[in-house]
Amino acid sequence: MILSIYRFATYLAIPFLPYYLRSRLKQGKEDRQRIDERYGRNTTMRPNAPLIWIHAASIGETNSVQRLIRHLLATDLSVHILLTSTTLSAATMIAQHPIDRVHHAYAPLDTPPSVARFLKHWQPHLVCFVDSELWPNMIRAISRRAIPLILLNGRMSPRSAARWRKAPRASATILSRFDVIFAKSEEDAQLFCDLGGTNIHYVGNMKYDAAPLSVDEIRYDAMRLALGSRPCWVAASTHKGEDELLALAHQQLRTTHPDALLILVPRHAHRGSDIATMLRSEGWNVAQRSTQEALTPQTSIYLADTMGELGLWYRLANIVFIGGSLVPHGGQNPIEAVRLGCAVLYGPHRFNFTDVCHELHKSKALLDVNNSDELAQQIAYLIEHPNQCEARIEAGKQFLSTHDDVVIRIHAMLVPYLER
Repeated sequence: MILSIYRFATYLAIPFLPYYLRSRLKQGKEDRQRIDERYGRNTTMRPNAPLIWIHAASIGETNSVQRLIRHLLATDLSVHILLTSTTLSAATMIAQHPIDRVHHAYAPLDTPPSVARFLKHWQPHLVCFVDSELWPNMIRAISRRAIPLILLNGRMSPRSAARWRKAPRASATILSRFDVIFAKSEEDAQLFCDLGGTNIHYVGNMKYDAAPLSVDEIRYDAMRLALGSRPCWVAASTHKGEDELLALAHQQLRTTHPDALLILVPRHAHRGSDIATMLRSEGWNVAQRSTQEALTPQTSIYLADTMGELGLWYRLANIVFIGGSLVPHGGQNPIEAVRLGCAVLYGPHRFNFTDVCHELHKSKALLDVNNSDELAQQIAYLIEHPNQCEARIEAGKQFLSTHDDVVIRIHAMLVPYLER
């Protein structure tokens, strides 16, 4: 009943979708040149070859499947990959680092006509959704076409599980349509099972086995030269309401380390100008990357309001605070920073990555901070005690080394569906 209501509601929403997408365009969340792809209209030719569709909504999920994609391509020279996303940052990363036989498209909106157009054009032989992508119309259409459907690194937060429990028949119908669910943790596997999923496996978290974020060596050399020997820390993927707290922490840090630099990387690059205005009104010397302002010895905060460059910032600084965790957003992925040799600090709001943070904390690769004062104190400690900073970095490397076969194990379990 609930799924029928949802399907009917998405039909009713169709006349309003242009207004919805126009609003997202104004916020810098859509690609104006490719907006038709959100309606399932694609101009890219489908390759005349076996095609696997992998849907990874944003940059974190996209990065987590890069190693699996390369493994699929290496083990079958005839297969092509269609990689879809919904965010500009993911599309930018894919465009900057193209892979032969990998094609990118924006995922269609979850309306029956958009999904039907998309599937008619691409005709995938296998579909893999990543993380928590449970779109009812997409799943129904794929199932009705008898296309094998896999959930990779499946995530089910307690909050989402509580909502699905209110509609047990709907959750069982949706989850049972997946041929295989690879959960990202044993807790997630149990939640998927409780909600009606079948053929559920836990073989490890793919994000632990993700490829390192890429970097442009020329840009790295230029920034390394501009940075010099200054102590530096990164605040990565920050959210609204968090930047002010990070500025307070940096102000406190500079009382003992006056030449310290903060590289501030907002989660959404379009917020850059607003952040720059706020910081300058408080007296900060800010250099804004999106407007090509140079990093100088006088720069206190370098505002890295660009997309797809986290790999650069993580290589420049070995102390990283992960955003979305000082405000109740739930935190962003800390694994990318750990893999690139950073000591990681994380705030109290971590419900998006509860199990990951727990494992990293247990292995001594992650430091907890509850507010801007604690953040400043911990950063100062790591700067003043480089051996302790290095110990955190080494602990992270040791932890990740125990999870370096997840992709191989998942690929082995996918073989029957690939052969089909």
